[in-house]
Amino acid sequence: MELSLVRWMTFTQCFEGRLHKKNEIWWPSRASTDPFPAEVNRIDNAGVKLLGAPIGTKTFTTDFVRKKLEALGKVCKALREVDNAQVEFALFRGCLSYNKINHLLRTCPPDLLGDALEQFDEHFQSIVAEILRQPCLTGDQWDQASLPVKFAGLGVNQTKVIAASAYVGSCTLTKELVAALLGVDVDTFVPSGVAALLSSREATTGKIHTFLSLCGEKSVQQKLSTERHTAMFERLKGNSNARSHNLLLACSMPHASDWLLAPPIPGLGLGLQSEVFRTALKFRTFSGMPLEVLVSPRL
Repeated sequence: MELSLVRWMTFTQCFEGRLHKKNEIWWPSRASTDPFPAEVNRIDNAGVKLLGAPIGTKTFTTDFVRKKLEALGKVCKALREVDNAQVEFALFRGCLSYNKINHLLRTCPPDLLGDALEQFDEHFQSIVAEILRQPCLTGDQWDQASLPVKFAGLGVNQTKVIAASAYVGSCTLTKELVAALLGVDVDTFVPSGVAALLSSREATTGKIHTFLSLCGEKSVQQKLSTERHTAMFERLKGNSNARSHNLLLACSMPHASDWLLAPPIPGLGLGLQSEVFRTALKFRTFSGMPLEVLVSPRL
């Protein structure tokens, strides 16, 4: 496997007379010397970035994601300066949250991203609290906020909740290619660790799947993510009082949350006053609190 990666990255250019400064070689088990030309840049054995995804040790992967998180954090710090809750939420949900890490979730095994996912979720949770102008969110409040809008959430996914769904979904789409590269039987091939991921999901969702059966379905990531979110939604309803339970049901009704998805364009009649929008977010997320407690002075 290592030799195949080395061949793909360097052989065709080095030995066909097209060597240039962009040539690189990553060989995890490389000894102190190797047969490649001295002009080829050697990448540290710990890991390499390939097509935007980290390949290497857990330490390398965590450090790779940490740098991405630092860059994202700098952008998110500017959100408060917008001073408009509807615009802040639209920018965060549409540009700066889960979609910034979906590619990593689909290309890296969840166990390799464990520490990094915790950091991303902490970051996303703090941004939601910042938009709400609250010091923090409780566990249940964050769980609800991370649910899809159709499940009375804010649509800000927890990466640790959907990481397995994203990775398994990607594996189903690349099964034939990976099996061909490894030279194994495509009809029986199951990527390493996938069976364990599906088994752990069974305890959470009550749904039983096998990798081979999922390969024949469409939109596997969406299917598996919906099952996880459904289980979370049912748990929240089961743990809530009558008022909160009814509010969750009301917010999950068709079109009850259209205001949350509307683009903040006042000229089209889609803009809401900042404090009105923020109070509505709080009422949705802090369903156990009286409305008068949720209304705060303009910050």
